[in-house]
Amino acid sequence: MLASNLLITMVAFEYLAVTPIVTPIVNDLGNSSAYTLVVGSVLLAQLISNALSGIIIDAFGAIRPTVIGSCTFGIGLLICGCAPNMTVFIIGRLIQGFGGGAVVVGCYALVGTIVPVEHQPHFFTSFATAWVLPSLIAPGLAGYITTQFSWRYVFFLVPICLILAMPSLHTTAKSYSFLDSQTLKKKQSIRTLTRTTFLALVSGSTLLIWQLPISSSHSVAIIWPRIVAAAIAIFAVIPLLALRGIVSSHRPRYDITARLLLNGAYVAIETSLPLFFQICHKWSVQQSGLLMSIGSITWAIGSWLSTVPKEPKARKHLIPSGGVITFVSVLCVSASATANSSPLFILVLWSVVGLGVGIAYPTLAVDALAHAPFNAKGIVSGALQIADGFGSTLCVGLLGLSLAITAEISRLPTP
Repeated sequence: MLASNLLITMVAFEYLAVTPIVTPIVNDLGNSSAYTLVVGSVLLAQLISNALSGIIIDAFGAIRPTVIGSCTFGIGLLICGCAPNMTVFIIGRLIQGFGGGAVVVGCYALVGTIVPVEHQPHFFTSFATAWVLPSLIAPGLAGYITTQFSWRYVFFLVPICLILAMPSLHTTAKSYSFLDSQTLKKKQSIRTLTRTTFLALVSGSTLLIWQLPISSSHSVAIIWPRIVAAAIAIFAVIPLLALRGIVSSHRPRYDITARLLLNGAYVAIETSLPLFFQICHKWSVQQSGLLMSIGSITWAIGSWLSTVPKEPKARKHLIPSGGVITFVSVLCVSASATANSSPLFILVLWSVVGLGVGIAYPTLAVDALAHAPFNAKGIVSGALQIADGFGSTLCVGLLGLSLAITAEISRLPTP
């Protein structure tokens, strides 16, 4: 499964590398107002891809969709790197997001299908670790390449790596090609695919509205449309996560909901703390970037700790333990930041947050796939990825909305 780790590392690298260089991209392509669209277009494409990939994988097997997704991901990056204007760049981002979403769902479905349950924690831990190295080097490397050369070269790195990794991908595809022939053929009607695409499109589009920045000049006017957009997004995504008529057990639904909340809380805090350190403690961008590195490292350590218990009786405590650690430490981080505590103390608490999420996160994937029927591994894998993306976007938007409301209240005249 080396190929799966390589693919997830590439997806993670590109995700983490592009965020710091969005400003130079929009300035170079002459459309500074497209900042939100540059980021949000990938989310929209990934959400649709996560929903559809699961259905396709359950119908035709995981190998071909994963390979096609890898090629699509690389093509999207090449289009972005060669884009002469913002329109072409956004098209490339959509293709990139669609391919990347299929790759991650395919890797999860492969593990859920061919790896025995007792060995799955090691694979999902390796997937978590695959994010650590990119989180340490991708932002800095992307900034250096953009400063010294051009942002376009950032988009060419992963396609080159994909070409170099093709022998390993080909070997993996050939070794497990029998899965596609043995997969239970479960024909999906055009109505089912259309419904899934529509729900994902509505949810992703309204999340783009939810992500819109709130300026101080019209914060009140845009608050209510954002709330309506979030409500529509929630109602649209619920059928994609509920798995009604697909999974009889309630456990996958509980696991998916827990992933949504865990990832949402983690990303929201991770997004806000660097800004807090820069404003309140005058940290530089490089110093506040240390925060992402610490969280990623302790997340990987927590994932490794989740593989230590072997007995089912011991493993059943991992999810509640990780959840409690995360919940308590998030509250402590929030309280400490509000009380203007020592930055070092907050960083220690933040490392505990990463540890708790790392313990619960891969365990939730193992539990969800273990309780999914053989012909629903793909849909459950897709639902897990939808929960990750939806939860993080929803919570980050909620954080921005809270800050806007707080700023508006502070401007009200005092009696």
